[in-house]
Amino acid sequence: MLVGMMGCGKTVLGRWLGRRSGLPIYDLDRMVSRREHRSISALFEKKGEAYFRRREAEALRQALALPPGIVSTGGGTFVFEENRRLLLERGFVVYLEAPLDLLEARLRESRGRPLLDSMVDRRQALQELLEKRAPFYRMAHLTVRVAGQGEEELGESVWRAYCEQIEGAE
Repeated sequence: MLVGMMGCGKTVLGRWLGRRSGLPIYDLDRMVSRREHRSISALFEKKGEAYFRRREAEALRQALALPPGIVSTGGGTFVFEENRRLLLERGFVVYLEAPLDLLEARLRESRGRPLLDSMVDRRQALQELLEKRAPFYRMAHLTVRVAGQGEEELGESVWRAYCEQIEGAE
């Protein structure tokens, strides 16, 4: 279960872990977008954030009912208590912690980010979101700092931590 801010690398790491493990990948944003037949940005614009969050929670419950796999959450998923409880109870939750400068650099040219796209000062909006969400993210089973790590190095460190968790549970 991968949690963290937009731009921290959940989707990329999810794909890497899927290749490494052979497990299916459940990307909640992609699941919502497919079910609604529109992009997340369009969904926010047409139906609002509250509607999106309800669909996101449904996608999470759906993903958790499927065969075990890698769950890549949206940036806000883990902030909501019921989602957080489900993720913590049903899986090994990894927070991909990225500093503001890295997030800003990764998201600088990115569009389709409804919580940032309408902001004049994207950095300020990103910082406020990070400050609001970080206490929730830190409730994850494992925090991994992504700055300074390549995809392979990050993937291997998360994979090892997951395997150690599984071995310790047996």
